[in-house]
Amino acid sequence: MMRWVRSLAFLVVCALLAGCVQVSTDVDSYSVIPANIEPKTVYVAPYKGMDGASLPWRANAQILAKILAEKGFTVVGSRKQARLVAFFGFGVDKGERVTTQYLIPQWGYVWPGAGFYGGPFYGGPGPYWGWGWGSPYAVGPYYGVVGYTTGLKTETIFTRSASIDMIDTRSGKKVFQGRGVSRGTCASFAPVAEPMLRAVLANFPAGKAGRVTLPAGDGC
Repeated sequence: MMRWVRSLAFLVVCALLAGCVQVSTDVDSYSVIPANIEPKTVYVAPYKGMDGASLPWRANAQILAKILAEKGFTVVGSRKQARLVAFFGFGVDKGERVTTQYLIPQWGYVWPGAGFYGGPFYGGPGPYWGWGWGSPYAVGPYYGVVGYTTGLKTETIFTRSASIDMIDTRSGKKVFQGRGVSRGTCASFAPVAEPMLRAVLANFPAGKAGRVTLPAGDGC
């Protein structure tokens, strides 16, 4: 009975995980922003080559502004009001076709200990040696994985990138440089914008290096 319950729990967990898309972002961010910087004001501007008037840029810039606000920074409407100017850009490549091999579990009824084997078995008051079926103490059956087959999956994998550079308006020097790259089947930046930007700014105002995995938004 316990084996059957564990198998059912495994199926439920797999179903839940399948419905939750994760975004893994490789982050490379550097910062010399003081933790006690004042005032904590930021003006967000388009990165070179980005159209700051476009709806996609404005929508994703709002996500960036929300994350900065959660970090204690106020996004202002003009450069003159800001201590920091954040140049923000993003992009998605044309993708590449990738084929992967995966295992497909085959489910069925399993008899614990069943199977033809060679070795010692005990059938009475004393050891007997030979070939036999399973264990005389086996109970069951229970429902579980009885084997695996292999399958092939071909899909288009896209590389998504986000860049955030900041300058200190008092010194004119760059004080933050952040890069984030993720790969997946989503060809749009919008559904992965929030997890990727949160990854790049994970330790803001400090830097961050490494992989950050967060849930994706709707749309992929």
